[in-house]
Amino acid sequence: MEGRRFEGRLDCIQCIRVLGFTMIALYHIGFGRHYCKSVAFNASVQLFYVITGFLTMYTTRHDDRRTFVRRRLIRILPLYWILTMLIFAADRLLGINLDGEPASWMEFVKSMCLIPYARTSTSGTVVIRPLLGMAWTLYLEVAFVLLFALARAISQRYRGLIAGALCVAVWAAAKLSRSTVPAVVVLKSSSWFCFVAGILCYAVALKLWDRPIPTRAGRAALLAAGVAAAVAGYCMGANAARAACFGVFLCAVVLSLRDGKMPGLLVQMGNLSYSFYLTHYFVVVAAGRVVNFHRLGVRQMLMVVPVLLVALVVAKICYEIIEKRLGERLKRLIVRSA
Repeated sequence: MEGRRFEGRLDCIQCIRVLGFTMIALYHIGFGRHYCKSVAFNASVQLFYVITGFLTMYTTRHDDRRTFVRRRLIRILPLYWILTMLIFAADRLLGINLDGEPASWMEFVKSMCLIPYARTSTSGTVVIRPLLGMAWTLYLEVAFVLLFALARAISQRYRGLIAGALCVAVWAAAKLSRSTVPAVVVLKSSSWFCFVAGILCYAVALKLWDRPIPTRAGRAALLAAGVAAAVAGYCMGANAARAACFGVFLCAVVLSLRDGKMPGLLVQMGNLSYSFYLTHYFVVVAAGRVVNFHRLGVRQMLMVVPVLLVALVVAKICYEIIEKRLGERLKRLIVRSA
């Protein structure tokens, strides 16, 4: 029997994205804040890194390697730049500051260029993140794009193997360094293993893609095993073991649900994940002026759904105007004309 081609949309991944950004939003709203920060926030960020590793492999099978970096940066940077400029303008012109001390021009420039630097947050702690606080995750995201581009330049066929080796090498070099330079501190993150886990997940899925699971019970068992791995990952600290658990989860979901049709609403919500991630905190802060989310009560519980809905509306607007329309124009201007 001829093997099925490993291609097409994987809508089940969009459903995982909905899970991830919902957990992040619930943490910022304050729901469950008394439990464990890493469970509701850092773990979900690392789940997104695993997805990035997988999809980067999946979407670079037949594309033009010469335009890879430009396409990825067009996907990442326009919304981030616009929000960063709005934050800086609000800080300078209106005196509105949501995430730390008033920003300097140097901090603005470093934020626009995604150069890591240390600053003081609203809680008084020193953090390494740009003016748009949520975008601290882009430090590693962009670094991975550059490493993956280098891997493709060396070998398209072995891009995954080379990219994974480069991720581990960068992490090891940073860990061995005693430097406290913010850029080096960022590179010491164990989240590098999440990209590696995503790459390995792709390799396993590719190997098993033409071996369908014949029964519903088998698919359900595989999915259940994946969910158990995800729960284990959420309960672990940020390390390679968590990355492995999330890799197993993603692989199980992709293989067990590859023939299933996902709910259209969840797929559409998953499309908004990047815009939602970068913008939801503004909605949460605005809602926090009405309801004190630092206390867990009936009023706070009732406000969770409205806050999430408003955040989704804001994300939808940003997605349609910036990610889709502006992104498509930039692709025509920068990528297709190259």
